[in-house]
Amino acid sequence: MNRLLTSLVFMLGWALSPLALAASSQFTFQGSLTDAAHPASGSYDFRVELQTRAGAIVAGPLQIDDVVVADGVFAIALDFGPVIASGDYQLQVDVRPGTSTGAYTLLSPPTPIDPVPQANVVAMAIEAVSVSTGSIDSASVVDGSLGAVDFDSSEIQRRVGSGCGPGQAIAGIAADGTVNCVFGPTGPIGPSGPEGLAGPEGMTGPAGPAGASGPAGPQGPVGPQGATGLAGTQGPEGPAGPQGPVGANGETGPVGAAGPVGSTGETGMQGPDGPVGPAGSQGSTGPVGPVGPTGAAGPMGATGPVGPVGPVGLRGLQGSPGATGATGQTGARGPTGASGPRGPTGPYRGAAEATVENFSTPQDFIFPTLARLNGYRHDSADDIEILDTGSFTYFRIAGSGTYQVSYSVTYRMDAAPDVLAHTTWLAYDPNCNLSNLPSINSGFAFAETSAIVNLQEYYVVSSSEIVELEWGDCLALKGDDNSGSQPGDKAEMVRGSVIIRRLR
Repeated sequence: MNRLLTSLVFMLGWALSPLALAASSQFTFQGSLTDAAHPASGSYDFRVELQTRAGAIVAGPLQIDDVVVADGVFAIALDFGPVIASGDYQLQVDVRPGTSTGAYTLLSPPTPIDPVPQANVVAMAIEAVSVSTGSIDSASVVDGSLGAVDFDSSEIQRRVGSGCGPGQAIAGIAADGTVNCVFGPTGPIGPSGPEGLAGPEGMTGPAGPAGASGPAGPQGPVGPQGATGLAGTQGPEGPAGPQGPVGANGETGPVGAAGPVGSTGETGMQGPDGPVGPAGSQGSTGPVGPVGPTGAAGPMGATGPVGPVGPVGLRGLQGSPGATGATGQTGARGPTGASGPRGPTGPYRGAAEATVENFSTPQDFIFPTLARLNGYRHDSADDIEILDTGSFTYFRIAGSGTYQVSYSVTYRMDAAPDVLAHTTWLAYDPNCNLSNLPSINSGFAFAETSAIVNLQEYYVVSSSEIVELEWGDCLALKGDDNSGSQPGDKAEMVRGSVIIRRLR
């Protein structure tokens, strides 16, 4: 009990029988109890033990439960029997809330009992020895005949008519019943009382400045990962818009440097000489001079005209090509032209969708198996049919063009044995041979998965592919556990969906 006794004031009253003149062992213990610096109020349990001043137990303890304390004041009747004859005693008082069954709080120091009331009790007891037992009864005393003058105030203590204030103790009692009060030592703080009702919340004060951030605490251990929730079915994919026109080509980069010229081929054979032209006319002979020294040579006559060119001779054989020169460096790429405007959206050609969901009796996918999609279906395409054989579902194409094929499957896989390799795809047969379709391993949108787990878990596998299909082609969802285990202990399909749509 987390309460502190801050003050304890007591009064002792002795209950005597004026007719029998015999001492009673019962007396009243009255005090003031302060709880958490306030006068206590409510129900409290008291435990009182009679001790000598040296702390030796004389009698008790007495337990008095559910004592009403009002504004700190309480009174309890104590009777330790005929053990108080002489000497000085003290009371050890323990207290706890009346609603508690726990330990008591020890009030320290113990409360001393002054010898005055004890002496009066003893004197009364001695005087009573000289009176014969039963010699005075109610018939011997006239009602109202005994007054204050009939009693010896030195022998009989008058009734105590007053008490002491908070924090005080009775040091003595006068013959007329008045008390002499003294302030006693402050006792230890008593146990705290029950918490009162919360008062109304006050107005919020202005926010104080933000305190400095404390150091970050160590990171706690990572909790176990929760089980993966079931995957929702994949919604249908919207139709793909037509491809926009190709942007204009960028400018052509500069031409690289020319490679070195190859070696010259061999010279062809020279053609035959053309015919010699006719000689020019000779000039007239000069007169014969005297024989003398030989004169200077006369000027040469003009050259006659050149004869016509003869025909070109045959061309000689061409020499072998020279080695190709090294390629020059590629010029820098020109900037990309701006994108052309987006073309208008083509017409929507519809789609076909088939689904299944069954967690209680799922379909085994241990050996090559075609799925039966016998749940929700939607077919808005004119050239795609959804058909059933009774054991599996297949899609038949009634047109030619570009299609998008996609699927999403949720598998439930057991902890043992492990699924080392599992393949899912859309099996394809251009001849739509239904007896041959379950054994076909070709197709589209292949997806691989595996599961090495300690508990049963769920895995979602999905894939999509754009393909060209022709009239009469057939497709079906297929799964195969390549490890070849027995049915029922590996991959089971609990949810599946296939969507096929015409793009163009």
